[in-house]
Amino acid sequence: MYSLKKNFRKLVRTAIKCKENERIADAIDRHKTKILRFIYPGKIKDEDIKKELLKMGIKNGDIIMVHSSWRKFFNYEGNPKSLIKLLIEIIGTEGTLLMPCFGTDKRYFDVNKTPSYAGVLSEEFRKMPGVLRSECSHFSVCGYGKQAKKLLEKHALSCFGFDYNSPYYIFSQMEGAKIIKFGMGKYPIKLTLIHCIEYVYKDKFPYFRDYLTLNYEATVIDNEGNKTKRQMIEGIGGKLYHKNIKKVYKNIPSNLFHYSRISNIDICVFDAKAGYNEIVKLVESGKSMLKPPKVTKESFIPLK
Repeated sequence: MYSLKKNFRKLVRTAIKCKENERIADAIDRHKTKILRFIYPGKIKDEDIKKELLKMGIKNGDIIMVHSSWRKFFNYEGNPKSLIKLLIEIIGTEGTLLMPCFGTDKRYFDVNKTPSYAGVLSEEFRKMPGVLRSECSHFSVCGYGKQAKKLLEKHALSCFGFDYNSPYYIFSQMEGAKIIKFGMGKYPIKLTLIHCIEYVYKDKFPYFRDYLTLNYEATVIDNEGNKTKRQMIEGIGGKLYHKNIKKVYKNIPSNLFHYSRISNIDICVFDAKAGYNEIVKLVESGKSMLKPPKVTKESFIPLK
C-alpha cells in the first residue's frame, strides 16, 4: 500500500512538473498563479499596501514577523527590496521587522553564506545592510530594528528551532507582536507558532514527547567564522490537521485578527500572543495541529 501511494505521488509530481523539494500543493499554486496573471492585470502600488496595513492596525513601533508568497506579487509594481523598505517605513525606527530565514540543510548552516529557503522576500531581506540573522541551523530568523538583537541572540542556544530560546517563542510572548502573511490565504496552513507548542508541551503530553524524538548533529558557522557542532532534536513528521489550524484563526478575537485583499494578494494580520494562546486552548482540549504516526486517544492524557 505504501509503495502504491509513493508511486502515485511520484506520478503526480511528474505530471505537474514539481521542482526539487517543492510540495505538490505549492506546485499547484505556482500553476494557478500563471492563470491569475490574466485575471488580475492591474498594478498594485506601495501606497495601496501601506494604506491597507495601516487600516489593519500595523503602526509605528510595531514588532512584526512577515511570511510571504512572492509569486502572488506578480502585479506589484515594486520589487522585494521596495516592499521591505515600505514595511520598515511603516513601523519606523522604534519598530522591528522579522522574517524566517532558514536554509535547506539543517545539519549545516553558515550564518553569512547559507541562502534563505523561506522565499524571495526573505532572501532579499537577509542580504540587506544592518539585518541580523540568528545562529541556529533549524529555522533561523532574520531581523532588523530596535528589538532585533534581543529577539535573535539566544537562538544559538537552541536545541530545537522553536524552543524557549528561539525568536519564534520569544516573539510569541511579547505584547503587541504581530504576524503578517502575504499571499497565503485567509487562514494560512503554515503556522510556525504550532512548533513552539510542540516544545513547550513535550513534557506534558505523550503526543509531543513521542513527536520530538529525532536527534542529529548540526554544524554551525557563526558571524565570526567560528565552526561549532551542536546536538539538535526534530519532529518525526506528520500530516497537518487543516481543520484544527483553521480553528486557531477563527478563535482569535476579532479585534486581534484582520483579513484583507488587494487585487489577488491576501493579507492576514493577527496578534502573535493571541494566536499562541488559541493553539494552547485547542491542545489542552485534546486537539492536535499535526498528526504524527501512532497517535492514540491516550496521547493527550497528561504525563504523571
